[in-house]
Amino acid sequence: MKLLWSLWFCFAAYNTVHAQNAKDKDGKKHGTWVIRGKDKPNQGYANDAVVEKGTYSHGRKTGIWLKFHKDGKTVKLKGNYVNNRPSGDYTRYYSNGNIKESGTFSEEKQQGTLTKYYKNGQISYQANYSEQGKESGTVKHYYENGVVQAEYNLNEGKLNGTYKQYNEDGSVKFSYRMSDGKVAETLKVTNSKNGDDFSPNDSNEKPPVVKNPITKGVTFFPEGYNKVYNENDEIWLDGNFKEGQLYDGKVYIYSSNGLLKQIKVFKEGKFHSMGQN
Repeated sequence: MKLLWSLWFCFAAYNTVHAQNAKDKDGKKHGTWVIRGKDKPNQGYANDAVVEKGTYSHGRKTGIWLKFHKDGKTVKLKGNYVNNRPSGDYTRYYSNGNIKESGTFSEEKQQGTLTKYYKNGQISYQANYSEQGKESGTVKHYYENGVVQAEYNLNEGKLNGTYKQYNEDGSVKFSYRMSDGKVAETLKVTNSKNGDDFSPNDSNEKPPVVKNPITKGVTFFPEGYNKVYNENDEIWLDGNFKEGQLYDGKVYIYSSNGLLKQIKVFKEGKFHSMGQN
């Protein structure tokens, strides 16, 4: 009897394994698929680590798919596919398991509310997207402590109404009345300069030149507040821009293994001091 049970168990296990990663009669992926590091050797995963898993319908992704971080266990992205295209709600996760971003795709465009988070769980950005996949209405950026960093209103991709930026303590840094994407009136500008505001590290060093800003779907303002990312999805530039370049803000510098090494602070388009990281 024990021998029969052992044979049955081996047969069931064999069928379970081979039920995955199957193909239809035309050689197209069909059913449940688990893709591992050995299947994608150039992505830096261990051979047995799970890269992604989900369901194919005759060669096209369908239903819920999960993508994993390099450990092969922690979910990196959970999203729905219809006919091989992202459609419906999705959630991105940090390697610590906290939510990084949540939103909705429809017809390959961002739709509805998009919310982004810091690693500590605080919201970093929130906005609504129109049927055309563009930011629409009130947009808010937040500091890591939860205080609003900037808020403004967009109408067909252009700034309209009051544009405000705040200090980390919640006080207004400056505000403008915008019309059709242009400053119509200066409402408030707080001059933070004082005798000890600038450090002796001031120099004529200028911020990095931005040619093709990566903003992860957020509108880039040549004149205004932006967060720009590098090709590794890490925050690179954060602050106010003038003529398309960083004017007042921070530059984040990373080591080759992705660790944050330095933060440079720039004011009025010139290096001001080293920030804390």
